[in-house]
Order: sequence, then structure tokens, then C-alpha cells
Amino acid sequence: MSVSLAEALEHMEPGRTYRCKAQGKVFELRVLAIPEELAPAPLVEEDFMLDAWVELPEPSEGFVTISHLGEPELPDPPIIPDEDAEE
Repeated sequence: MSVSLAEALEHMEPGRTYRCKAQGKVFELRVLAIPEELAPAPLVEEDFMLDAWVELPEPSEGFVTISHLGEPELPDPPIIPDEDAEE
């Protein structure tokens, strides 16, 4: 008989910590008792703003960049003077 995760979580006691080892990993679950006044408020569909609130202007101009696959061209190495040459 298979038990869903939601069904298994229903029977856990607030304030306790549960540990389980599965497939070489250790899982730890802490069950918190949060008072109702501190619980997060439920999502209300009317709180979501789906209409656009700003109009972005159309692009006026643009430019095209053409790229090619391959090794990048490296810049010339800097010329570092030899310290012994100054003496």
C-alpha cells in the first residue's frame, strides 16, 4: 500500500523533528506550530494585476551584428620591458 506525502505529513506532531535516510541521503523535517494570526494570508485572485501598467516605446533604430563560429582572434600580447635591460 502506497501512502502519499500529504497523508504522511498529516500525522506528524508540531514541535518535533523527523529524520529519514533514503538512497544514501538524510532528510530532516521540522514541524512548526505557527499561530493562526502569524500564518501567511491566502492568495486572493483579485490581488493580482494582470493588465499592463506601463507602455514601453517602440524601438526607434537598431543595428545588426553578424557573428561567426570559430576561434576568437586574441589581441597582441603586451610588450613588457626586461628589467635587466634598463641597467
